[in-house]
Amino acid sequence: MTLCLAQSLIASKGNFIPQAAIRNYIEWYENGYLSATDECFDIGGGTRQALMIWKRYFDRSPHLREDDPNGHEGGQPQIDKALKREMFCGNGSLMRVAPIGLVYFRDMDRALSNATLSSNATHPYPTCAECCQIYTRLIVRAMNAASKEDLATEFASTAFTDVKVKQRLDRYASLADWENTDEDDIKSSGYVLSTLEASLWAFFTTSTFESGAFKVVNLGNDADTVGADGAAFKLHWTSLGRYEVPDTTNLPRRGWAIFLLDTVKFYFGHLQYIIDEPSYLQHLEELYRDPETKATSSRLWYAQYLLILAFGEAFAVRDDSQEGPPGSQYAARAMTLLSDLSGIDGEPLDSIRALTLAALYFQSIDMRVAAFKRIGQALSICVVQGIHRHMPEDVVGAEHSRVCNRLFWVVYRIDREFSALMGGPSSIRDENITTELPCRHDHSFEARYMTLHIRLSRLMESILTPVHGIPREFEGSIIKNTQSILRQLAELSTDVTALLNTHFQAVKRSSRMALWLILSYHHCGVLTTIPLVMCALHMHIEWPDIQNSYSIHLTSAVASLIQSCADSGQKVLRILRVMGDQDLLEIFLPFQLEVAFSSASLLRVIRVVAPSVLHDNSWCENIQCILDKMTSKGILGAPLRKLELTKLEQLLTPLTPVYDPLMIPLHGRPGYPADTFGEFAMASEEPKWYFYDTDMTVGTSPTELLDLAARLDVDDRTVPYRIDGVCSRDSRLKADKLKETHEVVISTVSENMIQTANATTIGAPWGVSEWDIWGLHEAQIIRPSTAAALLVFLMHDVMLEYIRKQQVASGLDSTNLTYHEGPFGSRRLRAAMANHITAYFHPATPISPDHIIFSNGVTSLNALCALSLTDPNDGILLGQPIYGSFNGDLRVPSRCQLIYTPFHGDDQFSPGAVARYEETFLHARDKTGVTIRALLICNPHNPLGRCYPRETLEALLRFCQKYQIHLISDEVYALSVYGNDDSTSGFVSVLSIDPVALGVDPALVHVLYGMSKDFAASGLRLGCLISRNERFLQAVLSMSIATAVLEDRDFVESFLQQSRRLLRSQRDLAARTLEEAGIPYARGAIAGFFLWIDLSKCLDKAIVSSQGGWAAELDLSRRLQQIGVQMSTGYAYHNEVPGWFRVIFSLDEESLKEGLSR
Repeated sequence: MTLCLAQSLIASKGNFIPQAAIRNYIEWYENGYLSATDECFDIGGGTRQALMIWKRYFDRSPHLREDDPNGHEGGQPQIDKALKREMFCGNGSLMRVAPIGLVYFRDMDRALSNATLSSNATHPYPTCAECCQIYTRLIVRAMNAASKEDLATEFASTAFTDVKVKQRLDRYASLADWENTDEDDIKSSGYVLSTLEASLWAFFTTSTFESGAFKVVNLGNDADTVGADGAAFKLHWTSLGRYEVPDTTNLPRRGWAIFLLDTVKFYFGHLQYIIDEPSYLQHLEELYRDPETKATSSRLWYAQYLLILAFGEAFAVRDDSQEGPPGSQYAARAMTLLSDLSGIDGEPLDSIRALTLAALYFQSIDMRVAAFKRIGQALSICVVQGIHRHMPEDVVGAEHSRVCNRLFWVVYRIDREFSALMGGPSSIRDENITTELPCRHDHSFEARYMTLHIRLSRLMESILTPVHGIPREFEGSIIKNTQSILRQLAELSTDVTALLNTHFQAVKRSSRMALWLILSYHHCGVLTTIPLVMCALHMHIEWPDIQNSYSIHLTSAVASLIQSCADSGQKVLRILRVMGDQDLLEIFLPFQLEVAFSSASLLRVIRVVAPSVLHDNSWCENIQCILDKMTSKGILGAPLRKLELTKLEQLLTPLTPVYDPLMIPLHGRPGYPADTFGEFAMASEEPKWYFYDTDMTVGTSPTELLDLAARLDVDDRTVPYRIDGVCSRDSRLKADKLKETHEVVISTVSENMIQTANATTIGAPWGVSEWDIWGLHEAQIIRPSTAAALLVFLMHDVMLEYIRKQQVASGLDSTNLTYHEGPFGSRRLRAAMANHITAYFHPATPISPDHIIFSNGVTSLNALCALSLTDPNDGILLGQPIYGSFNGDLRVPSRCQLIYTPFHGDDQFSPGAVARYEETFLHARDKTGVTIRALLICNPHNPLGRCYPRETLEALLRFCQKYQIHLISDEVYALSVYGNDDSTSGFVSVLSIDPVALGVDPALVHVLYGMSKDFAASGLRLGCLISRNERFLQAVLSMSIATAVLEDRDFVESFLQQSRRLLRSQRDLAARTLEEAGIPYARGAIAGFFLWIDLSKCLDKAIVSSQGGWAAELDLSRRLQQIGVQMSTGYAYHNEVPGWFRVIFSLDEESLKEGLSR
């Protein structure tokens, strides 16, 4: 704008024509006239509003000649009416006024009058005009060769007319006064007087331009002006002296003030506990009886009152004609009472409330530094007053104790979030807090709701605080921190979902409170990946030769984590988009803006480092619509965030891969025929998403989160990233080769999964959580990594001895370690498995080696089935309960949905259960638009241990044929059926049924089997898919040991007989012990290593009534852990009712007895 003013003076040959300068300003603002970047980079709020007023005036006055020196006079009254107030004493007019003094240096009077005209165009308040005159006077004198001493004398001799100017600048009577002024006494801010004082202080106390500029920059705050927090809108005020009377003019009517109070409470939600309504209303009555006396005697309450007016009008009034948000004049008046941070007198709780409201207001107008300072001081007063400690009701009274408790936790929550956003620590450590969480002494919905928000804010701080210090080569602590966060998210997910399902049903799902909670949860999920994503970005940037062509290759665990968080980010934006369409977005408050902006920012970075996890770019359109809607709702930071995202896009576009092989479908990659997956290529539907989930879940389940946490554990020298197309070696490149190869930038250090997880995964159905009974000796933990490994205690020695003999007898050679017979398992291995299946599964038609494909475990085959059979958002049908880790195995890699079928007390192993499956199928298809592609069953069942009878399997096959969906039968426990007489008569494989005889297409039937369960070898990661549909492809290394086992029929028969006897014995021991203790369990179990037990009578009734059954189940799980027992919970297995647990009995007898006794 300085250049615009100068250009107008040049064009008019030294004649100042205000409207010419103003037209230049408008051209700069709209089109970047004279800008180095061809755009308006930054503009103050007052200046922006002034230019819009001038534009409307010029548009309505086409008759005006642009060279008319008085052409501005008709518009000046409108400017004065809108902006001639102290709150608009910004420094905009002072910043640009220099050309006036340079042009009129020979005519002081003309220079001063034109400086006033120039200021009045956008900043008509007298203080601004006088500051411009002072600055112009000094420029004129300097242009006439005055020395620095002369200028100091000129300044001292100036007769100031404005009261504020006199109070601030009269103390500088000589050059020595400037030189003796301490830096701490100089305030650098957007207030015009502060800017003038700071710039003159730097000039008078330095000898060169460089040193003066350096001095003002180091003042901070508004250093870009005098030499920028709050670019959206700068709130200006002048501190009120301790004994000055507060301004009580132009207060609203009492009725309007009460209406605004109710409005604030509505929009604040659980933050309304900042306000003590009974006390507030009493003060309000006293204010309206004698405003001046009340405002003087209760200054802090009066500040609180003014801020509530400011918030209320920001929420209730829509007026785009004035500068800043409606009600900002009240906020500026309140700040005059709170400006001195050296100490605040008066009632402590009023101090806390006023400062907290001020912090919220500053955050809402994007003045984050000021917000951080105010909330920090509010929390400090809480500590000084001791309300972070428990306030005994018998000492202070029940009501006062409750008020202090809720007020403290609101301040705590806001402080945690603001501190995390600033990258600074909180003012108090959690271990120093002894006041109880709201839900501890109050079981109401409001207390539980508030407690969840407190836990979320605490988690947000633990996510963001370490982020600001991440080294480029990150250490194991980041992995551990991420795992810890995932586990906390899992725990929160359970509690949040329980609260939502209990209190928000049907139309209540659109409640602001429910949406606020869901968004806060997802926000934490989004932020969890920041350390990993930023490390990957560093790596990507440091490979400039390939960054335009390739993306980072991620290990499966890291990729799954980023996928999960990307899903959360996209869900956040979808929810906010629909909230905007339904007019449910926040007004004025900044919280949803922060959630939207962080989600979009992280998604944009993910598009650089892991574009394959983003299946479409609909989130880009969503964030634009959201920000536009927020702008219209009066959220001042929204336009700036939109600009920042544009800048981010410009920065990252050169880094974004133009080719990413992971983006190409498998059937489109080199080496795969176009029709390889033809039979399974389902018609792609238009992507659908639904705003209010039918079950009110919060996204990624606790099981999946715990799954991700466990999978992050890698070998302590394993690298989780490499560049696609660069590393020719396996991605598990050892760290000691890093310097030699230069192929990897990032190294990770993490401890063994057992050590780092430390048995904290509550309720998860695999990995660490499969230690259903642990801690069987003092200070000692049983450490098998999977449930199958527990069988090692029974049969491990038998298998190990056999392997040792075979290793010697068979003689391994190099072919056993290669793909010499192709990537699907050697012919010998597949033939051995075909014979094994024929012998023990009794297929209706012979199984040939061509019907079998191997993989490194059934888990990967589950993922393969989901990827091959479903498109994103398609569904797979399952019963309840069922193995919980199908979530991670199926949903994460394919982005399909798992649709669970409740049986409502019916026997799910009877043919009649098919009707329940059909009900769920039709509801998903017709009501929610989900296309079901497959039905998945466990036979034998996990966790119930029962087997499906033939008639039920036939009914399921007919059901699948009717709706043309696939049947996947997971039969990994097929040979661990102990029955009553050591036979396998209770097990009927799907393979034993002839589908053709039933009129069922054989291509719809698939069976999964692995060796880790039945052969007590959890480390033998071998899984096979048996199917007559040749379209499934999967590669796996040949495994000679597995081949030898399968070919030795005598060993297999002997092994299985011994295994059945031991399983039956241990099962009977467990059943007798449970019956003697009066603990019910699911009857009919004849397979597997577990019993499904009912501990619902042990649930805490108080928790059941206040928080629900699932919360009580989690509480019981924790109590069991404390005595050395861990069992998978019913929630993790999608049970219909809480209180059920899975107990593993495949331990040695001594350990089993010890665990059961506990």
